Amino acid sequence: MTEDGWIVAHTQPHRERWASENVWRQGCEFYLPMFARLVRGRLNETRAVYLFPSYIFVRPPNGQWHFLIGTWGIESVIMMGEQPARLTGGEISRLKALEGPDGLIAVPKRRELTKHHSRFVFGQMVRIKSGMFSGYIGIHQGSTGNERVRVLMDFLGRKTSVLIGDKLLEAA
Repeated sequence: MTEDGWIVAHTQPHRERWASENVWRQGCEFYLPMFARLVRGRLNETRAVYLFPSYIFVRPPNGQWHFLIGTWGIESVIMMGEQPARLTGGEISRLKALEGPDGLIAVPKRRELTKHHSRFVFGQMVRIKSGMFSGYIGIHQGSTGNERVRVLMDFLGRKTSVLIGDKLLEAA
């Protein structure tokens, strides 16, 4: 493992900003990627939240990283054997390249992902053609990477989410 790169540190819960300030005060560069999330409530509002909650990326000077263990807000350093886990500068640059003018990373919504990875649209009614749930009708809730689709259906008197093979479904 090389001595350069970005170290992954685990922060205390909800202390990412405080930890980053303390790292910065010690002369280190840090990175806290954020994205916009719609928070529903009385007032639907968009807030900037951490892409990796409770984690911070730190580029220590001269490869020295032991000071992070005693830094306020840092709970631990993620280790790979005897050395800390590191990301290359290229990986951090790729994350930074995803940021918009507001400094937030654009994360696609579940509906947008589903449109590209499934023949069904999020919320579409689907019918199960064969298998244990043959004949049941449900609501498409998204797809996984291994050709399975999450379907929300009424089963045994309650709403149940199940994974079904994509080929076993048809539009209802």
